[in-house]
Amino acid sequence: MKALYSFIALALVLALGSCDVKRSQLKRDLAQANAQCPMQYPYGSITSITLDGDDVVYNVVFNDDETYELFKNIPDDEIKQMMLLSLNTQGSNISEIIDMMRQYDVNLLYKFSHGNDSFSVKITIPDVEQRNIQSSTDSKAAMLDTFLAAYNRMLPEEIEEGMFITEVLEDDNAITYVVEIDPELYDMDTIEEAGDALKPSVAESFNGPDSREFIELLIDLNLNLAYRLQYPDNSHPFELVFTPTELKHYIGR
Repeated sequence: MKALYSFIALALVLALGSCDVKRSQLKRDLAQANAQCPMQYPYGSITSITLDGDDVVYNVVFNDDETYELFKNIPDDEIKQMMLLSLNTQGSNISEIIDMMRQYDVNLLYKFSHGNDSFSVKITIPDVEQRNIQSSTDSKAAMLDTFLAAYNRMLPEEIEEGMFITEVLEDDNAITYVVEIDPELYDMDTIEEAGDALKPSVAESFNGPDSREFIELLIDLNLNLAYRLQYPDNSHPFELVFTPTELKHYIGR
């Protein structure tokens, strides 16, 4: 799910990579970005990036019905928040995006489609400015709630053969991924014996474009990240917990 938002946000950085105030420069930048299309990603592809009036238009085609329908049913505000959050991992930041949008005086219009069905989400300069001022703890907590609500709609998700994230829980101290494992493929006693030795391999994904913004958010909110592994009947649970200090270590912050 996080990868989905990140691949959509990536197009913004590609398209608005220059800060020339002339609209003609924007057209040249977009032509260069459009020449890289289609851009293939696990969930689909960006087929074109064009200018239509005051809108930079991204045409995004999904690979399958299930992912498209899940994404379509997410409220627009949640999609916007997640896409804007993802921008921080794409080699840019929100203040730069605001500057570029102001100089070009453009909105960002995402057209999502699968087969004959489609829907659109527009991000305006006020949308981006609102995201930029959301730096307080309360605002970051709201961003986390938005992410979790959207992500839980996408579950269950198979992350490895016989290993499914079924739910993401939130409390005052931690965000917990509930992971069901197939007892025919995994032995919980072996996992428990490995314990903290599993952390480096699990943490390899933390610096990826589909994870780092989420890890940064947990650090800023001083929350642990936990993985609760258990069998489908909820038996034999084991938790692997990363503290904020450990999260900082693994992302080099």
